[in-house]
Amino acid sequence: FGLIAALGFWGVMFSWRQRHKFSLVYIYLVGLTLGIWLFYPVSRFRYVLLPWLILIGAYALISFMADFVKKKKSKTFAIGFCLVLLIWTFTVPKWLKAEGRFVDYCNIAIAYFENERVFNLSQIERQAQTCWDKEVEKDIEHFQSRKLLSTAYNLAASFSLEQGDEKRAKRYLKASREVLPSQVFIYQLLFQIYKSEGNNQKAILAAQTGLAVTQNDIFLLEKLADLYIEEKQYIFSWPILINLFKNASNSQVRERAKNKLIALEPQIPQITDLDSLLQQANFLYDKKRWEEALTIYEKINSVNRSEPLLFIKEASIHGFLKNYQKAERAFLRAWAIRPGNPEILRILADLYLFSTRQSQFLGYSYLSRFIQLGKNSPQYQDRLSVFQRLKSDLGNRGLPLLIKDGTKEENQKIYQFYKQQNEKLK
Repeated sequence: FGLIAALGFWGVMFSWRQRHKFSLVYIYLVGLTLGIWLFYPVSRFRYVLLPWLILIGAYALISFMADFVKKKKSKTFAIGFCLVLLIWTFTVPKWLKAEGRFVDYCNIAIAYFENERVFNLSQIERQAQTCWDKEVEKDIEHFQSRKLLSTAYNLAASFSLEQGDEKRAKRYLKASREVLPSQVFIYQLLFQIYKSEGNNQKAILAAQTGLAVTQNDIFLLEKLADLYIEEKQYIFSWPILINLFKNASNSQVRERAKNKLIALEPQIPQITDLDSLLQQANFLYDKKRWEEALTIYEKINSVNRSEPLLFIKEASIHGFLKNYQKAERAFLRAWAIRPGNPEILRILADLYLFSTRQSQFLGYSYLSRFIQLGKNSPQYQDRLSVFQRLKSDLGNRGLPLLIKDGTKEENQKIYQFYKQQNEKLK
């Protein structure tokens, strides 16, 4: 804008003798400048001035070249010096330049998304990361940049899966989780990848984490119950199927859950004299005789379908014995019975954040749910400060640019895939 403005004002100098011919242009420029530009000094309000400044500037260049050809040296030198002075005047020094607003970079990323002709995932990633950098500098939590980045990574992951490249898809999903951990779509896709690879334990963990984000996601609930049945861990699938049977809005889902519960009933072991066993386990627990108490709790919990406290006690003993993997498993079983219980969510978050099996993203997912549901908990304020610090730690930590520049044909293929996925969601 500075160069064009200089040329425009240079043109005013040349055209002043014939100002009656340019009077309408002068009036327009002065009126627009006084009426809008002085009050809104933002770049987009200057664009309407450009055609008229270019017009006058072109007239000035033609007149200047005419004088130069006629060898009017003194006049040419003086006018050329005026042009240099104007260009210097309209060139804002670096220390005065205002940086672009973070939202401008996000808007550019959105433009790349919405325009088929210029659609480019690599450019979307670059612009969204710049937007996020600006947000972090100004300590703004706008989330627009995170959403754009995660959408770009999710689309890249989905397209990679469509092309059969699971390794690249996992890399994009990992980046998406780092940007915005609270998206259930990430865990749905990870579940499918791990299941196709035959890695059932990782598939289970992906589903459990996704359900911490959205506790009633029907897809993950059904898939997790089926996977437990496939692994012959019938007691784990039971509370999930009960949840589906009671709470699913879809009648077909409820009917499938009912049929599976009927089929599972013979597989669930029975224990007589449960009350005396429970009294004995609680006595040993109070006496801190952990190994003896654990043996009885595990026996009771093999048939426990409705009492999360018993799983929490089993998990606590595993924690005391520093067996964090088994503690996690018991806590997850307690959570499967009562997914809306904020205290279970808090304990799970603590397990991931403060144990040797620390995982920030899993801890963040469970803790964010606790913040939503546990406002009456005595630990709420303490965990809120932990959550805010963790959210800050999950800020942009110099993520590398993952999406490579593709050819125009490759970008068109991704765009068509993107449109098809949107149509399916409608």
